[in-house]
Amino acid sequence: MDGWYDLCEAVGRMGGEGKNMPEPGGVARAGRAKPPTRAARATRLVMGVMLGAGLLRAGPPPARAAPPPPPPPPAPAPADRLLVLPLRGSGVTLQDAKLLEARLLVELTRAGAFARTLDEALAAADQPRSAVPARLLRCGSRRCLRQLADLGGATRLLAIELVPAQAGLSVFATVYGWDGVPAGRQEFRVSAAAALPDEVPAPLAAWIARGALAEATPQKPPPAALPPGRARLAWVLPAGDATASALAAAFGAHLVGSRVDVGQRAATHRAVISDVALELGRVRHHIRHYLDGTLSATLTISDAAGTTVYTRRASASYSKRFRYTSVTAAEAALVADVARRWLGHYVRELTEDTLTRRKP
Repeated sequence: MDGWYDLCEAVGRMGGEGKNMPEPGGVARAGRAKPPTRAARATRLVMGVMLGAGLLRAGPPPARAAPPPPPPPPAPAPADRLLVLPLRGSGVTLQDAKLLEARLLVELTRAGAFARTLDEALAAADQPRSAVPARLLRCGSRRCLRQLADLGGATRLLAIELVPAQAGLSVFATVYGWDGVPAGRQEFRVSAAAALPDEVPAPLAAWIARGALAEATPQKPPPAALPPGRARLAWVLPAGDATASALAAAFGAHLVGSRVDVGQRAATHRAVISDVALELGRVRHHIRHYLDGTLSATLTISDAAGTTVYTRRASASYSKRFRYTSVTAAEAALVADVARRWLGHYVRELTEDTLTRRKP
């Protein structure tokens, strides 16, 4: 204990001298050493305890945090990408159909194949479900199949059709190449519709994962570059926003016949529609009722480097007697008006010349 008190007194003496504090016993005369009094020793002891406690509480200086590791590079897309189209046919419930798709994807993953449904492919590309018209899914021509392959970024397509039979259910599976040419067909039979999710996924995945089908499917060629003086816009729309999809279709219709077209393959620019605000309501003016509404949206076009080439926020209003209009007609009028306002500013700013003026 005596050593501890001596240490605290020494620390307190250093603290007192550093602050030029006079000793409680009085100021020593020049040339004469005055021994410290009991009060001075007690003051130094208290200061030493306080300074020591502060040093212990502070602890060592914090270590500098190591910089976070760089993010890993994105994995390259597999060469063979299978797109599972929605089931067609009857005789099975929606729950069994969804269960069949989920288990089929699991079995294909176990077999080493890369497969995903149409909804998953659209979500990965930031495209809404409304980007695929219903007629495109019902169509079975080579042109429609090529469009589906482009939308899903796939090299092969899997179409499954369910046909009720006398002794159960027949499942017809067809694998198409990216060009819409059939690469293989197979039939699977189940005793009952309820047994479809249990009996079909495993043999179907084994049949698809065979190398013969992959070898028979021609490889999809890389997208051809656009000729000089041409540009192509790839739409980036909010997921599930029908109004944004309608705006994209209306504005794209104005570009038909120009040097700028719309498409995903070999796109040179990105067209983003954001901040879509639509308001419609029935309002009473005196004794009559009107359908009033407003629509605002922002269109931004940027090049491959991310540089903004064109941006414009347009607004439109609508008001008409409620008995002479409908919500659908009001939305269509607002969408057409906003698209025309975008086009007017697009033409005045000579945006088409800016888009098609590409560096070699």
